[in-house]
Amino acid sequence: MERGNVFDELRKEILDLTLKPGTELNLNQLSTIFGVSRSPVRDAVKELAGEHLIDIYPQRGTYVSRINLRMADDERFIRLNLELGSIPDFIENVNDDLVSEMEDLIEKQEKAFALRDTSLLLKLDDQFHSIIFRGAEREGVFDFILTRNGNYHRMRLISFMFDAISEDVIRQHKLILETIKEKDTERLLSLDKAHMSKLKKEIVSFRETMPQYFLDK
Repeated sequence: MERGNVFDELRKEILDLTLKPGTELNLNQLSTIFGVSRSPVRDAVKELAGEHLIDIYPQRGTYVSRINLRMADDERFIRLNLELGSIPDFIENVNDDLVSEMEDLIEKQEKAFALRDTSLLLKLDDQFHSIIFRGAEREGVFDFILTRNGNYHRMRLISFMFDAISEDVIRQHKLILETIKEKDTERLLSLDKAHMSKLKKEIVSFRETMPQYFLDK
């Protein structure tokens, strides 16, 4: 396995919580698991540390980073404002095909919720929002967002473990879609801002349930 593949696999396991926040990583064990020498593992770990997904403590060990709420909010802020900036162009370009695709994604979200498939819910949520960027012809912007959202991504994944939050996300997606159909730019901006800001209030409920996943400060 090449260094890039080690990086991609480790990053995926951290983001989907297979490797939970606070987990100690043994580079020798990882080398054995991936069937590579320590060098590509070490390089991947350093790169992931640059994304604040891994903490390296000399002489003490290497750990999956706990979720930094400040960083998560910064990542949310970047995504929110890039999305809000894309909405006017999206509304100008939106067509029946994009609307139909969003309707299909909401149906899939409801099925994923019925199965309590949190990973799929998060994936479908990202796909729903990515259509706004695609319709605005800013797909590269969304791809950039996905490369720097590790804390926010994990926080969102945890939030989908709570039924009330998942149901509310789907309900808001339906409202957003209806507003898109009406091509009401100002209302869509307001709804989208509220939709992506609500997690700041919801953090309290799941941080108390899973405190070990979050930084104390």
